[in-house]
Amino acid sequence: MLDFISLFDTRTTILLVSASFFIQASAIGFQTFIIKEYEGVRTALFGNLSLAVGFFLNIFQGILPDWLTIIVSNLLLMQGGNLFYVAFSRFLGQSYNKRIIAILTGVLFVIVVYYTYITNNIGARITGASFIIGTSFLIAANQLWRSHKETYELGVWLTLLPLITYGVFLYIRAVATIFGPPESIFSNTPIQTVTYLLLFLISFLWTIGFILMISQRLQDDLRELANVDTLTRIPNRLATQTFFENELSRIQRHGGEFSVLMIDIDKFKQINDSHGHALGDLALIKVADIFRSSVRKQDMVGRWGGEEFLMILPDTSKQSAQLLAERLRHQVENTTLKDTDPKIKVTISVGIASSTHTDSMKEILKKADDALYTAKDTRNTVIVAD
Repeated sequence: MLDFISLFDTRTTILLVSASFFIQASAIGFQTFIIKEYEGVRTALFGNLSLAVGFFLNIFQGILPDWLTIIVSNLLLMQGGNLFYVAFSRFLGQSYNKRIIAILTGVLFVIVVYYTYITNNIGARITGASFIIGTSFLIAANQLWRSHKETYELGVWLTLLPLITYGVFLYIRAVATIFGPPESIFSNTPIQTVTYLLLFLISFLWTIGFILMISQRLQDDLRELANVDTLTRIPNRLATQTFFENELSRIQRHGGEFSVLMIDIDKFKQINDSHGHALGDLALIKVADIFRSSVRKQDMVGRWGGEEFLMILPDTSKQSAQLLAERLRHQVENTTLKDTDPKIKVTISVGIASSTHTDSMKEILKKADDALYTAKDTRNTVIVAD
């Protein structure tokens, strides 16, 4: 195994690592071009570029000035880990600690400057830099570990495990360097070569993992777009109808009943005509919020169309549904639409129907709609279908 490792020239291996990060930056950059609104993707792009440039500068030690190939190079390598930490935080909507980033940057700067210009100790410089850079990668991994979003679970683990592996190996490299410091950064020692080969192999995994997280989020957003009303943020007609069909199928198999509330905002056209569509939208949003906060977890409330809502209540009798409807009617009636004008209010009319396993969806909706039609005669009323 050691004979195989010795075949790799360290400078060439570092060049391969640098090229790999340029390729990965291009892959994430393509994602940035397609999906501009996701926070953190652009930061991950800069993280890969930082690592690519850092390793590329590292190749020219002894050729270009030390401040560029050692100081700047090491700072860029650590900033790669820090930028991943920021990227994951932004993408997952988590906070991140800027002070940690500043402390790590300051400590690494002191270490590489001291062991380059004050006392030229390559072993101490590699040991200190490995500990600090390894820490930055482990902090990024910890931020992913804290994520509890099942939507990104596969992508998170595919990104998390390579980051932990590399961070831990940098710690191992730091300890190994204490006991056997190399003569040069390009010394063809097993620990040196394995460090770069390992990074070359596993870095593709965390990039694939992050791109998978982007893909999983995009799928989730598309699914939500297909099932959620964009204004009220409650299920749209398609999602509500699907729930209705599933509930009807359930009671047809197992028996029982459920109740349906067909709800309409009274004089909604008049609100739009008199006060503008912005206030009409606000009425829809406030009414939807009241409905959403008043139902159980197993219930469904969706926007059926225009100013009409449909509420489906599994295992609920007509009497219980009527009590809920009256409570909703009272809450809406006492809700002010505009703080500057407390007189602007809305009311609702509700038609209620219950189902048994012999009813069809069309029949249930017809009953609820007829009851709602009767309620609209007087408005601000609840009517239960016979």
